[in-house]
This record gives sequence, C-alpha cells and structure tokens, in this order.
Amino acid sequence: MAINKFYVCVLLLLPLAYAKFGLGPCPKPEKVHNFDVARYMGYWYEHVRTVGIPHQDGECSKAHYVLNGSKVAVTNFQLQADGKIDVANGELYCDGTDAQCHVRFSPNTPYGDYQVIDTDYENYTVIYSCTEFAHITHIEYGWVLTRNPEFNADKKVNFLVSSSGLTKDDLHKTTQDNCPSFSVHGF
Repeated sequence: MAINKFYVCVLLLLPLAYAKFGLGPCPKPEKVHNFDVARYMGYWYEHVRTVGIPHQDGECSKAHYVLNGSKVAVTNFQLQADGKIDVANGELYCDGTDAQCHVRFSPNTPYGDYQVIDTDYENYTVIYSCTEFAHITHIEYGWVLTRNPEFNADKKVNFLVSSSGLTKDDLHKTTQDNCPSFSVHGF
C-alpha cells in the first residue's frame, strides 16, 4: 500500500517539477533515418527549448558536440541572469543509424532519451525526448538548435509541435542577442 501512495504522490508532483507532463504513453515521432553522427558534430545554438527543463533556465545557450571514440562529448553553455556562465559537460551515444540517442551530464545518472527527429546537419536540428512512467504518464522535452544564432527556425518549431505532444506555449524562445563569446576553449 505504501508503494501505491508513493507512485500517486510522484504522479501528482510531476507537473510541478518538470517540463511537459502528459497522460498515456509517449508520442512516437519518426526519427532521422541513416543518421550521420559525424556530420552532427560542432556548435549548435539553442533556438527554443521546452519551458521548465531542470538546470536549463539561462539565455545565450549553445552546445558543442565532439566525437570521442564511440561516444560524443557534449558541452552545454548558458548565460545566467546574474551574468555567470554555466557549463555542463556530458556524453551522448546513438543506437545504430536511426538517430535514437542517449545523453547524460553526470556519470551517476542514467542516460536520458535524445531523438533527432529532423536535421540537415548544416543549419538546424530538432530534438525530442520523452520518458514514460508505467505507460500511464510521460514527460516530454523538445529543442530546436541552429548552426547560426540568426537562423529563422519558425518552420522547425512548427515541425517539433506537430511531431510531438508539445505546444508552442510549452516552448521558450532562447535569446541569442548580445551574447558573450564562449567556447570549449575559453570564454
């Protein structure tokens, strides 16, 4: 009986603690076929992200991906409101060539879902993530990243919304104006 109460409490608190909470199983958007992880490497600017993602609340967000053997080293940057730059280092790996990937930012945590559902490798990428809980509830996240901070990604935002359970109200447009220059080699 205590276990059932625990799960009920978790299910009731999930909408308060995480991004997009939904009932039922995760939506299943189609992933990129013949995904070429080598072409995916380099810098990406965050255009939009799901509102309420833990530890992602800054602006000027940027990611850097580098092949490191069979895995990818990931470095994420964001500028906090107090002017400090947060840096998060993680790793990513993908299953075969269907763009089903997994990412984590601590060796003490499990890998999270990371699906590339659209990319042309040179201009944009659309990422979707969903975690189910006993096929009863799920939590969704989404991102649109671009190679250029001025890229007009409106069509890709619409694609993310139409491919998932997310709405435009679930998304935060990341500011990329007047951002400091930061990279993996220094700030």
